[in-house]
Amino acid sequence: MTKFDRRYWKRTAKILDALRQDSSWLPEGALKPIPDKIRHNLPQAEYDETGLLGRDTEVKRICAALKRKRDPVITLCGEGGIGKTALAVEVAYSILDDPEEPFDLILWASLKTERLTGAGVQTLHDAATSLTGVATELGVGSRSDFRGGIKELSSALEGSHPLIIIDNLETISGDDFVNLYEELPDEATFLVTSREGIGQLERRVQIGPLPQKDALALFNQLIRFRDVQVLASLSGTARVQMIEKLRCSPLAIRWFILATEAGRNPIELIRHQDELLTYCVESVYQNLSRDARDVFIAMEALRRPVTPDDLVLMLNRTVDRTTASLRELARGSLVRSRISGDSAMVTVVELTETARNYASSMVPRNEPIRELVQRNESAFLKAEEERTNDTARRELGPNAVRIRVETDAPTAQILRRALTAMHKGSYSTATSLVQEAKNLNPEFWEVHRVEGFIEAISGNKLAARESYLTALELAETEDHKSIVSHFLAGHLARNMMEVTAAIPYARRAHAGLNLPDTAHSLGSALVWNEQYDEGIAYLESSVSAAEGRMRIIAVTALADAYCRRAESASAAAKNPVQAAFDAICGYELASDEIFKGSSDKKLRDVACEAAASALKYLHQATEGGHEVDAADDFHDKLRARLTQLRISDKWHVFSHTVHKVAGNPNCGYAITKLSKAVLNLEDSITEGSTSDQDARRLFGTILSINRGYGFIQSAGYDENVYFHRSGLASGVIFASLTPGLGVTFRLTQEEGRNRAEDVDLVE
Repeated sequence: MTKFDRRYWKRTAKILDALRQDSSWLPEGALKPIPDKIRHNLPQAEYDETGLLGRDTEVKRICAALKRKRDPVITLCGEGGIGKTALAVEVAYSILDDPEEPFDLILWASLKTERLTGAGVQTLHDAATSLTGVATELGVGSRSDFRGGIKELSSALEGSHPLIIIDNLETISGDDFVNLYEELPDEATFLVTSREGIGQLERRVQIGPLPQKDALALFNQLIRFRDVQVLASLSGTARVQMIEKLRCSPLAIRWFILATEAGRNPIELIRHQDELLTYCVESVYQNLSRDARDVFIAMEALRRPVTPDDLVLMLNRTVDRTTASLRELARGSLVRSRISGDSAMVTVVELTETARNYASSMVPRNEPIRELVQRNESAFLKAEEERTNDTARRELGPNAVRIRVETDAPTAQILRRALTAMHKGSYSTATSLVQEAKNLNPEFWEVHRVEGFIEAISGNKLAARESYLTALELAETEDHKSIVSHFLAGHLARNMMEVTAAIPYARRAHAGLNLPDTAHSLGSALVWNEQYDEGIAYLESSVSAAEGRMRIIAVTALADAYCRRAESASAAAKNPVQAAFDAICGYELASDEIFKGSSDKKLRDVACEAAASALKYLHQATEGGHEVDAADDFHDKLRARLTQLRISDKWHVFSHTVHKVAGNPNCGYAITKLSKAVLNLEDSITEGSTSDQDARRLFGTILSINRGYGFIQSAGYDENVYFHRSGLASGVIFASLTPGLGVTFRLTQEEGRNRAEDVDLVE
């Protein structure tokens, strides 16, 4: 132990050796005090009965740092009662006994105004309470007749190499200390103890609780030395439990033993440590800013280690405000932090044991921050469940934000908020939220992927590409790289028209994920790059595997791909038969999907254009003396399903093509019959028109059917038109209606909402 290196122990060892050799030997001057080689005013240690336990490593490390004199100020930081003062005293006496004599003067000043004893908090009336008091105490230590202030102290120390120790510095401001530091000679070295630290100049040495074995040794020695009988019979297990409840704090252990010795109930002392907690934490807590207090309360309310991301989300605060609050709490030794994770490293912060106990016992339960945190955490858990469900389905929508590790979850929720804001048209809010996420988690690839998506929607094409490339560089797993590649490929192909550059990324995405989405993206890019056969093969695989909305998108893309290949066959290969066959395939694919109940504007438009293209290429083939086997079935299906196409914005293209082909003398019976059907459909819609808008019959397609009512999609109306089963025309059976059927109806108004009456099927 360190105390056995002291000069008194060395002198005792020599005397004992001499007595062993000659029991009659009488040491000359043995009882004379040993003069100090260095002038000092150090206080007597307060731990003589036990010695300073468990701090040998810290003592050696701090002494070595002081002797090097590379750091002009070393601050021993830690929560109240952790043993900073005792450690500083031990370091000072070790320096005093050092044969190398690194200093020629050691001066001590204390700003401690209270001491916790077994009977309670005791006020120290002779303690320094200001910078002037510190200067006086230091000056008297250097010269007994000292009566001046800081300037006189500086003059008195000129030419010496002093070690100046200031205990309990938190009772004055850091600025006051800086003034003292700057006024005194450059040769001065400072050792300071503080719960809060100075915030500048210093090298901080964080002092934590005692190791359990040393805390237990202190507990046992105090029981034995003070003969506390009520604790002497405690088992080893019970003693360990007690020191753990006392957080292995030296002051807490001494307070507990002394208070028990004074007759207080030890069980009540363990259960109710308000007196101890107030002494250790109260002064620091009361000096916190409002923001730092809120973070302190939030951390206690969450009752778990947190990341700065958690606090930003729970308190609805900016990253800068939250980070500043955490720094303030760290200066006050109220929190401890650690780095967690391997590749995705994050800072995890938690209250110290003493601070958490203080918050739980002493902070009012009705603090509004507690309610805010609990409400936000509940919302976060719900949103996180939704996000997890999105990613579990392996969806590739932009809102399916993935995480690397659990601590990424708060950042992921901020990104989802950004995407929600973007969908609502608030790009400034979206951009601001992404920046917050970037400040929190700059190495998280999803931050840059979402940023790229929002930049792309905003029209910032180059910025979007850079964000996607950054995301790709930061992504660590092949799955995550494939996801970013999917979005980057889509951006390059659709927004920047760089299809050739997009294809390698699309291939990488599909190779890694093999989803309908990636097959659709790769297939579409290949088709746009005129690699039709390979592109159509990928699109067909997408259609066969896709469900729901993705299937409609894939079918639309595949139908369009057939039309593009048909156009190429007609223009480049001069092969109208192949062109007609491809266009018919495109039409039938889209038409069959509509017939199954899919109602989608783009799908109907593609069906219209594919039908028009098929008619044109069939006419070219006939003119060239060729026959197309699928022509008759195509005409029959087209005629039977004309109502599917009438609602399309491309109806005029189709109608014009039909009438143009029908105008040819050699058009054939099938085209003539189709032309009449188109004319009859158009006439049936406008027949009976009057000056009364409500009496005019309109055309539409059933969009959905529910219990007793449904909705009709009609050209010229942004909102779907409601109808009730009571509004059906005579002979129409409600149970026979299905989505996709063509209907005519009269438009009426009911309570300000469009309503269809006299709903009849189109023959």
